[in-house]
Amino acid sequence: RCSDIIRRKEEIYLLRSLCQSLNKGDMICEVGMWVLKTALEQCKVWRKYIPDFKMSINMSYIQLRQPDIAEKVPEVVEESGLHGSVLTVEITESMQLMDYPYLNEIIDK
Repeated sequence: RCSDIIRRKEEIYLLRSLCQSLNKGDMICEVGMWVLKTALEQCKVWRKYIPDFKMSINMSYIQLRQPDIAEKVPEVVEESGLHGSVLTVEITESMQLMDYPYLNEIIDK
């Protein structure tokens, strides 16, 4: 139905607006850690039914620039009781990938 399509487009627009607003300040870092914890909690539930289920999350370049992010993410994964192999972290801003040395350092940890 047309109304469903319009509603869906409005939801996507609102989500994009929210993400843009969060990226303008430090809130994206706090929200991002909440998303990570929530995703891992949900992954743990789903793995009861689908043992090899894996979860992917998006992280912004702003989040990855946090000085302690390389310690925070593994810490949260460990606290969840899940193995790190169940989590895939995707980087949202492709143009920021030019900072290869920094990103490789984080990924290697």
